[in-house]
Amino acid sequence: MLLLGMTVAASAQNSNVANVSMSASLSESVTVSLSGANVNFTLTSGNTSNPGNTTISATTDWVLKPGRTALKLYAYFNSSTIALAHTDVTNTSDIPSSAVEVGVNGGALSPVSSTVVFGAANAGLQLFNQSITGVNKTGTRTDTLAFNINLGSLTQLPSDTYNGTLHIQAQATP
Repeated sequence: MLLLGMTVAASAQNSNVANVSMSASLSESVTVSLSGANVNFTLTSGNTSNPGNTTISATTDWVLKPGRTALKLYAYFNSSTIALAHTDVTNTSDIPSSAVEVGVNGGALSPVSSTVVFGAANAGLQLFNQSITGVNKTGTRTDTLAFNINLGSLTQLPSDTYNGTLHIQAQATP
């Protein structure tokens, strides 16, 4: 009798719990890109100053794992004695890596004549050493590279066209 004025409360019906497993990965990476990759020189015999016709911007991007403490950028050749090779078959002279100089961000020119982790012995140059901490495990930097060929010790270099490839590569350590 009292039931006529009362409504029956509906109860909810719940399903089982279904789960979605999720996983996300961010791979560790280091990349180097260059703005332009051709530098030409007009050489003067015995001259210490034979600057390249342009500078190159080297952009280094990184995403690193915890525990990395440094990121280094290197320039290197595959040979210390033949950085730029002669093209005339009658010429036997080449330009060594020690005659090629690189300046970073307007700094002093340094010869490519050190032994580094890449390339041949006495055919490399460290361009930068970036300390890595907890706040810069991900980052980017752009460095301007200037080039020179110092012929001060190559006073008898014959007239020819000399070609070579300078490699730029980064390494994160440890």
